[in-house]
Amino acid sequence: MIAALGAHQDGLQGHQHVDQFYYMQKLEELALLEDSISETLKRLKFLQERFESEYEEVYCRWRKDVRWMNNWMIRSRGKAPADLADKRR
Repeated sequence: MIAALGAHQDGLQGHQHVDQFYYMQKLEELALLEDSISETLKRLKFLQERFESEYEEVYCRWRKDVRWMNNWMIRSRGKAPADLADKRR
């Protein structure tokens, strides 16, 4: 019985040396960081989708402009220089 009581007292001393509130505080901090990471990931996904949308719009317009320029150059090669000068005015 005395040995059991001694073992129990050593357990109490160990409990006094371990600060349980430190771990509770760190657990709360980690939970807050996890929430922050989740929000940041949502924001990054939104920004990525917006970037891709804007890029697609610009790329489509660029392709359309390149086609128009190519067609214009092909048409203007067949015309005489005087005809081109008249169109510029």
